[in-house]
Amino acid sequence: MPELSSMPRPEVTADSGKPVLGAIAITRLRESDYRAVVELFRHLGPKYSCDLNDPRTKSTFDLYLADERKHGLVARLGDRIVGVILYEITPVLSIGFSHGRNDGLAVDPEFRGLGIAKLLLRSVLSHCREVGATTYMVKASNPKVISLYRSMPDLVERGIYFYTI
Repeated sequence: MPELSSMPRPEVTADSGKPVLGAIAITRLRESDYRAVVELFRHLGPKYSCDLNDPRTKSTFDLYLADERKHGLVARLGDRIVGVILYEITPVLSIGFSHGRNDGLAVDPEFRGLGIAKLLLRSVLSHCREVGATTYMVKASNPKVISLYRSMPDLVERGIYFYTI
């Protein structure tokens, strides 16, 4: 994986009335990020909210620290985590190839629209390419989120069907 602190950073202005960002650092997920990551996902609504004190929440978070296939990146503005992406890279039966899958992406509402989600996603796609992933799957139903993925020149939509069971 490339040195994350050297990843390109968004140029952000205050034209929209949103905060002006200093340097955004993209770093690997850390044990100490647990509370902030859970809080960020709460902003996505009740389906994505979980109890900080539930051992299942913590054990799932820990998978992104310990499992060699699962990964997490956070966008830091100083000591504050303003974005997170969780993803998995798994091998496919064709030798030497793998598949990436987005497990979750959240940006603090105060910092949305500033390019943080794209910065996180580009970091993930770079990692996927490094390890030979040939596809990257995302699940999205929110029109704004779908628009984000469609705006990424690195991604070519092949179509996906997602069913609730």
